[in-house]
Amino acid sequence: MYIVEIGAGTGKFAFLFLRKLFSDHADLLPPGLKVKYIITVRRSVLERESYICGATSNDEIHQLDSRDINQSSNIQDFVEQNVEFWRKSPHFQYYSEQGFVDFATFDAMNSRELKLRVSGATLTSVDFANPLIVLANYVIDSLLTDAFSVVNGELHEVLLSVKCEADVSERGFLEEALSSSGHWWTTRALQVASGADGGGGGSSDSIDYYSDSVDSRLNAILAYYYAEFRKQGRDGTFMMPVGAASLIRNLMALSNERLLMVCADKATINFSELCVVDVPDVYLHGGACFSFTANFHAIAKYFELLGGFAIHCNQESPALPVSLFFATKLPEVCERVSESGRAGVPLD
Repeated sequence: MYIVEIGAGTGKFAFLFLRKLFSDHADLLPPGLKVKYIITVRRSVLERESYICGATSNDEIHQLDSRDINQSSNIQDFVEQNVEFWRKSPHFQYYSEQGFVDFATFDAMNSRELKLRVSGATLTSVDFANPLIVLANYVIDSLLTDAFSVVNGELHEVLLSVKCEADVSERGFLEEALSSSGHWWTTRALQVASGADGGGGGSSDSIDYYSDSVDSRLNAILAYYYAEFRKQGRDGTFMMPVGAASLIRNLMALSNERLLMVCADKATINFSELCVVDVPDVYLHGGACFSFTANFHAIAKYFELLGGFAIHCNQESPALPVSLFFATKLPEVCERVSESGRAGVPLD
């Protein structure tokens, strides 16, 4: 059985998890079950030219959504440095020698295989006899996302505009463009066709915002939100997890469509949390990275469209929301796991 941690950072969580699993709770593992924990550094790099908006000499301003972004699969130096740091760390030496742990890079937007650095093996869907368990802590919030709002029964794109000087450095661009004076939000009304089944909750409206090459399931979720806000007579702003949808598709393909994913992040988990008309918060990290609030509620809808389900932490407003998502191509297995999970798995 494989457990894959996406975006492991310094590896502290991985070390603590390995110590608990193989030292403190080894007796809980079924006899004969071999477990390998794969620590990955996530790479999903946007080329600078693709996401600079308005970095021109005549101060032209551009507005982008996820459909305008070009992904780059270039492996930056820091990615390889992270992998080498883990491989040489004394904290992982014992687990590596015992075959309990391995290391890899993983492109959240494109990867459908894992090239392991210690064993040299390349894992594909044929290697997964059991469901793949994925741990993703503070990953979803930094993947591609779109923002929308429903106000007075109308659906709007919520677009981020940024502006900075053309000759600034990469770090300087983010610091300047994402400062309070370097970015602002605007809205643009979207036309919604009536009369067709939009899916995602019984909407009678058809939305074709996303092409099939992106993911048509996102249209069903967008239609669900549009219908639900109007049904409740409420306004609100919500994020659409475009990058998370790509990650899930890739993990489903890798796992032979048997995936259990546990995520912890700054996130919304209830529809009521979305019923606020406000611009999304942009979080700047260390001057060179940024993130948004993840929408676990929408990801749960995505898993439902895959025939799966979600279990959220029980607390009304948790300090760190934790959610479990599960999907499989075997409906009877999904139903059995859902029943047992909802009865006995607290995620507090």
